[in-house]
Amino acid sequence: MTESFKEKVLRLVKSFSKEEAAYFAWLCAVRALPFLSVGKLLFSYWKEENRQSNLYAIFNAFDISANYYVAHISAANVDAYEAYIVTKAAANVTYNFKNYGAARAAHDVAGAAANAARAVTKFAPVGDFATAAAIYAADAAAATFADKEVFENIILKDIETIAANGICPRPPEIGIYGDIWHNFQKDLVEAGCPYWANLYSNLFENNFAIDKEELKRRLNVPDEIKEQGAAAVGRYLEGPEEEVKHLNEARVIIARQDFIDKGNGAIPLNFTYNSFNMGGNQGNITFINDHSTAKIEVRDSVINLHGELNSLMKDLRNKAFAEDADYIEVIVNTIEEAREIIDSVPEDEVEEHLRKKGLVTKIREFYNELTDENSNLYKNTVKLRNGAKRVRSVLKVYNDFAKLIPVLPQVPDAVLEFGK
Repeated sequence: MTESFKEKVLRLVKSFSKEEAAYFAWLCAVRALPFLSVGKLLFSYWKEENRQSNLYAIFNAFDISANYYVAHISAANVDAYEAYIVTKAAANVTYNFKNYGAARAAHDVAGAAANAARAVTKFAPVGDFATAAAIYAADAAAATFADKEVFENIILKDIETIAANGICPRPPEIGIYGDIWHNFQKDLVEAGCPYWANLYSNLFENNFAIDKEELKRRLNVPDEIKEQGAAAVGRYLEGPEEEVKHLNEARVIIARQDFIDKGNGAIPLNFTYNSFNMGGNQGNITFINDHSTAKIEVRDSVINLHGELNSLMKDLRNKAFAEDADYIEVIVNTIEEAREIIDSVPEDEVEEHLRKKGLVTKIREFYNELTDENSNLYKNTVKLRNGAKRVRSVLKVYNDFAKLIPVLPQVPDAVLEFGK
């Protein structure tokens, strides 16, 4: 009988010391953390009045867990258990048809953090709560992408390394998150939490090495500040000058990643927030907010859409659906023509030029064909290997393109998620 992931983790972790089990639980939970930002919802699966307190509950659970193995200080049993209870409460997300996947992921992230805190309570069985943290972390990954095994294998590799070398640096594997990592950084900044955006960016970049002195500072924040939530704690830790500096640095992290992600090559690492075009006391980065960003995003979405369409066109030809393949080729050229217009005319004139060229009509027709279960294009596409999934993949990248041209129709994200 094949051993399940849960059975394997529990068997392997039982050989750990309590410090190693605490570290493993913390590591699983932190690896799951970026999954709070599935779907660019800015934590809206929580009621607005609870968002800051729920974010802080998760962050504090991490710190209580980390303090056990980093500083060899056991939290008072009541503190660790209270962190467990409060963070479990953060798992009470609001599910609806639009954000089910994101809400499910957030529920599991909170569950992983809660069990990381519970793992350091005085009488916690070695392995049990660490295993629970691993299961929740893997489930958070499963709510965001189909191949749950990728994340599970990372967790198993962590166990293997801890067993061989004890508590030691681990690679962050940031590539598995895709856009989610970038969304997470943006969401924290927009939620007034640049301190936390910098903290977790540095944590991942430094292979999960913890700054002991900064951890101590976080744990000693006055209770009346903690009660106000993550943003208030961050402001308290930074002070006014540091708050502005960290906000600028967080924005530069986002801007640099935006720039690199769009295929523009690397920015020298010695660029600081002063290297960018800043304006006003808040240090707004026009690099993020000006119209050129939208054009970069369009070019990026066109590249992704071209890739999906060219792959689909090839597979349709291989299955002798030549007419459909020819039609897809026309659409590829149409999308490219639209991109050229977007790149060459002012933003407020894009829609007019697209309409004059008849491109809006052509793209709308393509959308209608691919979403109509009675059309030949739809029927022949679903006949391909993983055909229904192919339709969703094309529509997903089409959505990314269409979102930047409001006149174009879009498939509701919930529909794409529901079909998985």
